[in-house]
Amino acid sequence: MFKGIPKYGPKAFSKIIQKNGDVDNAMTTKDYTMCFEILSSDRIGISIDLEADRMSSLLVDPQETSAERDVVMEERRMRQEDDPENSLFERFIATSLMAHPYRRPVIG
Repeated sequence: MFKGIPKYGPKAFSKIIQKNGDVDNAMTTKDYTMCFEILSSDRIGISIDLEADRMSSLLVDPQETSAERDVVMEERRMRQEDDPENSLFERFIATSLMAHPYRRPVIG
């Protein structure tokens, strides 16, 4: 969701936030995905404008989506598949929650 918005163009979202001395990021849990910006209170209008554009007409480029999928796959390899403790915990959760959606891992 950081790759393109119509009003400002591709890859502008984070640049605008950073230009204003602030940060943006996102995270995913088993229950929700959250995107956020940390801005000083006098710049709330910037965040509202960017989010309104992003939520109403996000640009989705198939090539960017493919590239992001590769990033997530590498992230998963490094954090889960190459780490015996995390790999074991993931298997434990998948086995113990067989009838629950939480059995599926979240990454990315």
